[in-house]
Amino acid sequence: FNEDAEVQSDFLLTDPSDDRKIVIKDPDSSNRRYGEVSFQFDKVFWTDVNQEEIFNSACRVQVDRILDGYNCCCFAYGQTGSGKTYTMFGNDGDIRGIIPRSVEYLFQKLSKVSSKCEVAMVCSFLEIYNDQIRDLGKAYLVAMGVE
Repeated sequence: FNEDAEVQSDFLLTDPSDDRKIVIKDPDSSNRRYGEVSFQFDKVFWTDVNQEEIFNSACRVQVDRILDGYNCCCFAYGQTGSGKTYTMFGNDGDIRGIIPRSVEYLFQKLSKVSSKCEVAMVCSFLEIYNDQIRDLGKAYLVAMGVE
């Protein structure tokens, strides 16, 4: 592994020159069976990254592609308590998650073209939990007594 790597903990390394890779090493140096294992991703975000940076890096381009006619999906995966809901929804103000930021950005873009053409939109929010798929939009309507 790169000697200039930032040590994030006793077992996790990131490389400042490669924001797509993390290395997990066995903290027990006597255990040579596992050593280091590296993982490659499209992008690795560390804990000091804010919601706006995540949106700009991972979702803004997807919203632009939606407006070009493509289907897109932003998928959050991880163990319980790892921050998926916070990343997706966030809180009010500057710590809004990627869903409110994506919707805001989408409507900003649509307002610029809606005077030139008719615009229609369909949006789905799905949750996969314990091998079950749940339509969060429908669940909301049922809870509100609309459906």
